[in-house]
Amino acid sequence: REQSWASFVLYHEPEWAQAMDALFPRQVLVRNSQRYFCHQGPLPDWRAALPEGVTALSVDRDLLARDDLVNIQWLRGFCSGDYSSVDAFLAHGFGMCLVQEDEIVTWCTTDCVVGHRAEVGITTAPDHRRKGYGVAVAAATVEEARRRGITHVGWHCFQHNLASAATARKVGF
Repeated sequence: REQSWASFVLYHEPEWAQAMDALFPRQVLVRNSQRYFCHQGPLPDWRAALPEGVTALSVDRDLLARDDLVNIQWLRGFCSGDYSSVDAFLAHGFGMCLVQEDEIVTWCTTDCVVGHRAEVGITTAPDHRRKGYGVAVAAATVEEARRRGITHVGWHCFQHNLASAATARKVGF
């Protein structure tokens, strides 16, 4: 509060609930049940699942510098949200996106990378949901993580977000 933080997220095992109550008064602690998945299965053939006209691109400096793509501002905000800036994301994170014509339809980027571990997050534009794009872009991102030597890739979502949990399972989480 002294540093004007609006909130922070603290993940813990259920056994820690009593300790969390003791450490944080109720007016400070907001509980949101989340699911956590770790990638363990084989990757689906995401390239074969892409329809004609949809291209997978790395979320890199060249892509983020473009201004001709619909949703580029949204993606920039997503990248800088966990890393404090786009430059910090580019220095420490990575991701993949799918582009159809002049629109970024979905992306999956790292929320954090520490050593051989990474957590990923995914967003799909509302008009492009339920087309399998999320599975494809998440699989592409896990493939990129493996290429970079990351051996543990995690995915978390709110308990009530059944679509996110289903997507994670389809990717092998």
